[in-house]
Amino acid sequence: MKSTINKLSLFIGIACLAACADDSLDPFRLKEQTKGSILALRGDSFDALNDNGCSNTFFQNKIVGNETFVMDVEYLSEDPTSLQEIQVYAHYQKPDPNNAGEFLVDTRAKVATFPGSSLTSTGGANPTGSLSIQLSAILTGVGNPTVEDDDLLNIESDLLLTNGTIVFSTSVVNSGLYQSGIFYPAQTLLYCHDDINGFYPSPKFALRVGTPLMAAAKDTLNITYASEIGTAPTAVLAPGSVGTLSPVVADPDDDSGTKFYAIYTAGAGYTGPVSITVAGAVNGGTGPTAGLAQKAPKTTTIEVDNTEPQVDGDPIIANLANAAAGSRIGRDQYVSITLNFQEALDPGEPLLISVSGQNLDAVDEAEMTLSPNGKSANYVYTYKDSDDGTEVTHGDLTIDVTGGADLAGNAFAGTSFDILADLGEPAVPVITLGAPYDYGNDIKWSATTSTGPSDPGGSTSGTIYFAAVPAGSTPPAQATTTIKGVVVNAGFDWSGEEPSEVGSFSVSEGSSGTTFSKFISNDDYDVYFYFVNATGNVSKNTGKTTVHMD
Repeated sequence: MKSTINKLSLFIGIACLAACADDSLDPFRLKEQTKGSILALRGDSFDALNDNGCSNTFFQNKIVGNETFVMDVEYLSEDPTSLQEIQVYAHYQKPDPNNAGEFLVDTRAKVATFPGSSLTSTGGANPTGSLSIQLSAILTGVGNPTVEDDDLLNIESDLLLTNGTIVFSTSVVNSGLYQSGIFYPAQTLLYCHDDINGFYPSPKFALRVGTPLMAAAKDTLNITYASEIGTAPTAVLAPGSVGTLSPVVADPDDDSGTKFYAIYTAGAGYTGPVSITVAGAVNGGTGPTAGLAQKAPKTTTIEVDNTEPQVDGDPIIANLANAAAGSRIGRDQYVSITLNFQEALDPGEPLLISVSGQNLDAVDEAEMTLSPNGKSANYVYTYKDSDDGTEVTHGDLTIDVTGGADLAGNAFAGTSFDILADLGEPAVPVITLGAPYDYGNDIKWSATTSTGPSDPGGSTSGTIYFAAVPAGSTPPAQATTTIKGVVVNAGFDWSGEEPSEVGSFSVSEGSSGTTFSKFISNDDYDVYFYFVNATGNVSKNTGKTTVHMD
């Protein structure tokens, strides 16, 4: 500590030289003193200030009469014997709510005087000691005000030195000293005050499991209070017939007296919330908060679930290659399969999907992807045919979903549904000319589409393609292609005259509605059509439709 004082003396000496030129560089106002001296905060007072921002605290609305302001201090000075007296003042200020920085009341009064001998030195160390002042004396000194939340009450200490110099509490103006564990000044300390209403016992809850419970499953309700409890709370279950609740007991691993728990065991035949209401705790310990009873019961809930998860609505099936196909799938396409549930599923119990039928390559218990909230599951199925495509047939694929469980452990009963492998040939489109149909460089017409004998339930949405040649020209042949051994239509095969006009237009759910297509050529023309549905199947070519364009 002697080296600390030497450092302090060096610091004060440098500050003194600077202060001769500039008063703002004089942190201790040394021109008013003969020696640099300060009271530094120490011991429990300093620890309390570090822990909660206040060296001392009282309850403004519950003063029991034995409250004491205590400050553990050390006298730091070039001459440790120079302290004659410590003069302690209470400084009470009531802020003006309408004028920032102004005060309705600003009272400072001396409330205690301590001789320098109150601080003692051992073995040449700096004098230390503990100074205490009754709160009643402090409040009496400033006129016994009714202290409110925003009021300020500072305890300020002036030091009278043996040479007659006074080190005023206002002399320490360097804010950096208040960041130091060595020099933290004790000459101006805020006497903090709290509202007793914030210290009544009020429980906080935490569930050890926290997920819904099925019959016979247990969860522990942890009950925690902010301060020591002298009388343990009680807990009541409602509905009382839905399971059982143990008595509240103290946590055996807790030495603070603040932690308790109760164990709930779920009953059978019920799904829904149960409530646990905790009440009756009384603060223990000593001081103003002792004996304060919990003002109001506090309730938490636990979910009980004895019902298996249910699919919410129909499966959502979407063709990702062509949305117009809906829930159907064609060759080399893929569909998204989504199931929604009325409750969250356990991510540790996977849902498994199987796909079979129509001689396609089977999918056997592939794992579905669960959403982050656990309430939906998805799988993207890609068309899988064998090497010999002639074995594959048009028709329904069977989807089976098994496995899975909800968060309580109730197993999913599973579900089955179908999607259509749409592989058949659609019927040729039916074209209707408008009346009139010639609109200069456009032609007005409409079309309808339908399924053919080989594709019941197939898509009737897609695209109609057309081509026009001079009337009487050789019609296009039927183009075909082979996909894994299966011969399918492929539109027009022009071995003769190339078409004068080509184009396309869309069809949705079997109808194009009235549509206009670009048609610039003038004269008589034979127009041919074919339809490609949304799953990629192609109709045969139509016969000719003859038009006259001017």
